[in-house]
Amino acid sequence: MEEPPFKPPRGVKPIKETRVLMSVIRSLTASETDEQRDREKANLETQYKLCDQRLDELVSKHEEDLTLVMQMFGNISQSVNENRVRIRKIKENLQECRKVLGYRKERIRNLWRDRLEYKYILDLISDNCT
Repeated sequence: MEEPPFKPPRGVKPIKETRVLMSVIRSLTASETDEQRDREKANLETQYKLCDQRLDELVSKHEEDLTLVMQMFGNISQSVNENRVRIRKIKENLQECRKVLGYRKERIRNLWRDRLEYKYILDLISDNCT
């Protein structure tokens, strides 16, 4: 039984592929004649075709799984986008509430000052009447 393909963690480049790429670059720059470069190029094209065939085989072998994963990804992506819209709306509503509360806070502060002023005036009037 063949093991499923292995996906490395995000942001981590597999060392083997990096070495292969560096080897190709070295061999192309070190080759002295066009014939050597053409041989190297033909070799790379052959390896590319083999990889392409292998990829096609894996895709057709796991087509149902890939379809299911793509559908799930689409659903999750849609859900994430909908939730982003909801969060943006909630943030806007919270900012509006903060603004309204600020206005009410200022209004309460003004009413409190007015109360102090009226109390002082009432105290002056009651002192003058007695």
